[in-house]
Amino acid sequence: FKRINDSLGHDAGDQLLTVLAAHIKGSVRSHEDVVARFGGDEFCILISVHHRDEARHMAQRIMQKMKEPIELAGRRMVMTTSIGISLFPDDGLTGEELLKTADLALYQSKDAGRNSLTFFSSNLKTRAFLELQLEEELRGALRTHNQLVLFYQPIFDMKLGKVTRLEALVRWQHPQRGAVGPHIFIPIAERYGLINTLGDWVINEACRQMQVWQNAGLNISVAVNLSVYQ
Repeated sequence: FKRINDSLGHDAGDQLLTVLAAHIKGSVRSHEDVVARFGGDEFCILISVHHRDEARHMAQRIMQKMKEPIELAGRRMVMTTSIGISLFPDDGLTGEELLKTADLALYQSKDAGRNSLTFFSSNLKTRAFLELQLEEELRGALRTHNQLVLFYQPIFDMKLGKVTRLEALVRWQHPQRGAVGPHIFIPIAERYGLINTLGDWVINEACRQMQVWQNAGLNISVAVNLSVYQ
């Protein structure tokens, strides 16, 4: 949605939202259900169900409808849809709680590669709480720089029979949790706007170490991985 606004203009974005809203309204029961736009490209549907499968079937109808190509500003495009579902009273007793748990399920759908639907579960709440803690602790690690460390993986050239360069790999040595893998903290850094700070630290630290090696007479290049966000 953001790419469409940026490339085709906000008029095209508004036109797209109108089409998507019509798709959603066409997939629900006309008089029983409430469809609302929350902002950006997020919509919320309030429905009365007797069984869990009713919510699943409605979500599947919406996703199927969204797969239909849309003509927009002379272009033909297909949108992806991510859906999170929460149920009363299991997942929340108030509207605010149900929205929060549905939002957690939505993020799980996006993490799964989009174009999917997820029901809220208690383990998602546990995961969200852990993620919030890790985000706060990662901010602290980026301020002090005393928990982050670079490992240098040698890249060996078989023809030359020697190491020709190194790859810098960032690791987080947490004082309580121990070694936290990049598959855990890199997505958190990307999601909460910390990735540029982290990437800058990696580049600066790799350059500092290269200077140390050059001063010692070792001339070797280092590869650094950057997030697409940076």
